[in-house]
Amino acid sequence: MKTRKLISVITIFFIILSFPGSAFALSEDTQENPPDVPRYQYVERINVSLSISQGTANMGIKVEDTNGDTTKLACTMYLQKHSGGAWSSIKSWSKSTNSNTLVMSHTKAVSKGTYRVKAVVKAYKGKNHETITKYSKSTTY
Repeated sequence: MKTRKLISVITIFFIILSFPGSAFALSEDTQENPPDVPRYQYVERINVSLSISQGTANMGIKVEDTNGDTTKLACTMYLQKHSGGAWSSIKSWSKSTNSNTLVMSHTKAVSKGTYRVKAVVKAYKGKNHETITKYSKSTTY
């Protein structure tokens, strides 16, 4: 009897995994920004993070050009809140540098809700540039 139950559970598990769009599919945030996929022309890595603790959102962005291709990095970071089926920006910060690494971190008091950070990065190489938009995972407080 126990063997039958075990076989049934294993069978159900594999059936669930085989469904397209199952509960095991990638989240929206992961689909937008697959991990470790090089797809930038001048930048190697962009990390965008958000955590919320006791009503304070802690946001961070790190942009790295380890090859030294860029002549300038610029970023605008937006704290966004999800409301009414859409994301709206509630605060933004900007920074630029002539270095190969750009780091930004900010905090902001927040009320209950679901938030994410949107980063719009411009990486320049001489007169050429690329614009990259990347999002943090959404966080509910």
